[in-house]
Amino acid sequence: MGWVVSATEARIRFGELMQRVTQSHKPIIVERGGRPHVVVLSVVEYERLLAGQQGQEDWKDLVRQARAQVQADLGERELPPSEGILQQIREERILDITHTALRLGLDQMAQEVHKRRQSNAALEQLGHIRETVRRASGVYQGDLVAEARAERRRQTDLVQGIGG
Repeated sequence: MGWVVSATEARIRFGELMQRVTQSHKPIIVERGGRPHVVVLSVVEYERLLAGQQGQEDWKDLVRQARAQVQADLGERELPPSEGILQQIREERILDITHTALRLGLDQMAQEVHKRRQSNAALEQLGHIRETVRRASGVYQGDLVAEARAERRRQTDLVQGIGG
């Protein structure tokens, strides 16, 4: 925003205001009764604003020309209403989004299945290990029991041999 001055100050210092606007290229707002009434602009800024308005008119003319060209290309056929075209674009976009969401959902499901399969394979492997350990420990325990019985027999045989 530019500088703000009262109408009285602008009247008294008009030459200074012109110099400031020209050098800074910023507008000065002149107020009367505390409300903005006019703006002092440099010629450069004024021409820039006019060129911007001209650019807007040029844009509108380009749109009109494009519409005329489309109508000429269509010939006798009717130009579909813009609402219908927009509706079709929206529907296509919704379908694209839905397909993307489904694809992502399927990818996530596939990853989850893969994780579960890996987990099940690991659990199955752990079960095999447990069974192997259980069997080995049973064999080991059986061997210990057999050795203990054999040792007891030897001791019994020794005692009987000494006493006998």
